[in-house]
Amino acid sequence: LNTTGYGCAPAIAHNKSEPLSFPGKKILFQWDAPGQAVGPNNSYITATTAGTPKYVGWSQQLNLTYSPLTVTGNNSGYTYQPEGFVYDNQGIINGTMAVMLTDLDLYVTPFNTSLLNPHIVALGLYQSG
Repeated sequence: LNTTGYGCAPAIAHNKSEPLSFPGKKILFQWDAPGQAVGPNNSYITATTAGTPKYVGWSQQLNLTYSPLTVTGNNSGYTYQPEGFVYDNQGIINGTMAVMLTDLDLYVTPFNTSLLNPHIVALGLYQSG
């Protein structure tokens, strides 16, 4: 398979120029329903006030970008990695990103991101590059 981003076999003895991820790549998500006991001694119970997730928020430093989430089943869905640039040739999805499934694509700044809290269904990390 000779398509960018696909067929990334082990590269210990090879120079691999295929990226870990790229704009337009289909990203699959699965998340747990709220009410799960978590933590080192299961002393915290997850909860959310958010509705059904509709967007994926991609957050890194001073940037938050949304992409639509297509729900495919019970607690599963997909989106496509967004494309765009913040500065020069640095893509908006670059490095380790916090990803959040939300029920609203709320406009926020670095100073009021906590406004998203009531709209977050699930959180995770995404490694791009």
